[in-house]
Amino acid sequence: MARKKSENCSDVIQILGGANHDTVREEDDFYATPTMAVQKLINNFQRGLSKDYKIWDPCAGKGHILKPFRDAGYTVEGSDLIERTDLWDNSIVYPGGFDFLKYDKPIDSNIVTNPPYKICLDFAKKGMELLEENRYMCMLLKIQFLETKARYEFFKEYPPKYVYVFVNRIGCIPGGETDINKPSAICYAWYIWQKGYNGDPMIKWIA
Repeated sequence: MARKKSENCSDVIQILGGANHDTVREEDDFYATPTMAVQKLINNFQRGLSKDYKIWDPCAGKGHILKPFRDAGYTVEGSDLIERTDLWDNSIVYPGGFDFLKYDKPIDSNIVTNPPYKICLDFAKKGMELLEENRYMCMLLKIQFLETKARYEFFKEYPPKYVYVFVNRIGCIPGGETDINKPSAICYAWYIWQKGYNGDPMIKWIA
């Protein structure tokens, strides 16, 4: 069968590998999390994220992760490398100039974030180093984060307690200009670590 002009090997590799279809990356690698994906995390894991502890997103962007938690009655805090204004409330400004990878203080909050994928392993390492005992870190990552030798070494030291896999594909939002979920070819999951947990990961699904 003749190949259509629009198809090529790189397209197939991207689809099978769960890569983003666009080859030009968003400035600062900013791809916001649709709030529906965060709401599903809250619905499925609210028992673990006590309102006694602040929710902190060190890659706050325009507040896509923090809004559902704020609406649910959590105390929230956002920081970022780039200063941005909340998409829903322009009185909320997330200060810039914050580099999480250079942070060195104990973290008594629960972290919920979607870091730039190219440095997500570094983010995970830093978070687990600084989290106080029993606090949680939830990161939205590709299912392929389970792969590679370097991540395997990290998982041996800090196994996730849960991996919540999305049954239906979601799509992160370039530049965070809207809150429209446009399903992509990428399979995402919420990876949930609890500081001090040493058991086997438990796989769950988000429908």
